[in-house]
Amino acid sequence: MELVLALLLAVALVALATTWSALRTERARVRRSETRLAPARPESAPAQTTAVPGEPHPEGKNTAEPLPPRPGPPSLRVLPVKGSLSLERLAAALEPPAARLATSIEGSEAALSAAAERLRTPIPPSAPVPEQWEITAPELDAEGVERALATAERISDERSRLADEVRSLRSALERVASLDGGLARGLTELSRSADALLPFASSLSGLADRANLLGLNVSLLAARAGDAGAPFEEAAAELRGLFEESRRLSRELSEAARRTNGGVRKVATFVEESAGAAASGQERGGLACERLGTLDGLCEQLERTLTESIRSTRAASDEGAILSRRLEAARTSLEARAAEAARLRADAEAARAALRSTVERIEALRLDGGALHAAVVRVTSTA
Repeated sequence: MELVLALLLAVALVALATTWSALRTERARVRRSETRLAPARPESAPAQTTAVPGEPHPEGKNTAEPLPPRPGPPSLRVLPVKGSLSLERLAAALEPPAARLATSIEGSEAALSAAAERLRTPIPPSAPVPEQWEITAPELDAEGVERALATAERISDERSRLADEVRSLRSALERVASLDGGLARGLTELSRSADALLPFASSLSGLADRANLLGLNVSLLAARAGDAGAPFEEAAAELRGLFEESRRLSRELSEAARRTNGGVRKVATFVEESAGAAASGQERGGLACERLGTLDGLCEQLERTLTESIRSTRAASDEGAILSRRLEAARTSLEARAAEAARLRADAEAARAALRSTVERIEALRLDGGALHAAVVRVTSTA
């Protein structure tokens, strides 16, 4: 019995080592994800100068001391099993690594939960224009003002067209959602009607059985009557034909009801998927409306700038190039900010998916570690 328990403990040690290795891998992945999401902070490590043992010091004294061993990560220590090692010593040696494993798993789970909570904070789709981007319009010449006005008009037309498309999309999605609701109600009624056909099919099958029994009785009476029972034999044949026809109709009715229910379930699944797609489209439409609001602010700022430029265009024309450069710089900055926001959003989504997978793995490792720790405690108490 002790040999079997020793073998079980050895297997548990191997499983514990494997679990610890997987945990270290997951923790390294979490650190890489957090380093990728967090801003880089320079770290300065003090230079350590240590003399080599056995070589004289520059001042003539041999002050070299061996470097202290660096503390490494906690790892499982394989104990040599000798003939005098008892079951109690094995259990006592196995319990601390199991407890450390459970504690490490809980700490990793807490860190992952905190990181996931930080990632749940939505990234704003757009940000207000900073004050340093406010454009103070210098004076332009007539040609530059005309070009700027034409550009502003094109931007305004594009904004209006985009707003109309977004409104049309949202109204279409709302109509799709309402149609999905009506279709779902119609499918429910159709399913109820199909279910109502089943009792009729059962009743028709019962009537067919009774007609068959009546036909058999008439056949027996006709056989007993001899020649006088010939008309009854014809009636019995008609009853048997009626039985076969009723049985066939009952089967067809039941099969039609089952096919109807199957089709209703498939269409209901499609309706649910369509409703989910419509809800997602409505959410995207809301984000598009927010971006349109930001675009409205930029257009208003551009219109104010052009108004100031028109008022001062007759005073001087040398400042037109400066305004053009500043407008181009502002546009480039806005485009770069939008691209950076899109990239950060994509990275956040990827990190969120990776963290969800990691949390699930850590949860599985925590359960395995808890079970192993409980097993070790039971073995210790038994010993």
